[in-house]
Amino acid sequence: YEDAVVAARREGEACVTDAAATLVAAGLHASGRVLEGDPAGTLVETAAHDGVDLVVVGTHARTGMRAVILGSVARNVLVHTKASVLVVHQVPVTVPGPDHALVGTA
Repeated sequence: YEDAVVAARREGEACVTDAAATLVAAGLHASGRVLEGDPAGTLVETAAHDGVDLVVVGTHARTGMRAVILGSVARNVLVHTKASVLVVHQVPVTVPGPDHALVGTA
């Protein structure tokens, strides 16, 4: 179990580092880090503590009972943070090829 947690953390850190580097290369001030805890609460607390201007949060766009039962990290961040929030909807990612196979989501 711990090996899987360490591997997931490393993968998350690499993803966050790459995203921040892309934004910095585009001339923006950006940083990121991997945190543990309640997703919405941790994002709101960190945004307030660090005085961030913008929180970017992804959503699966669940609807109906699934949204009610599972809650929404994006909705909770929108309601509870004073920073601006950019909600990014999950979109399919494809690779070029003869059949344009679906390989994952972003």
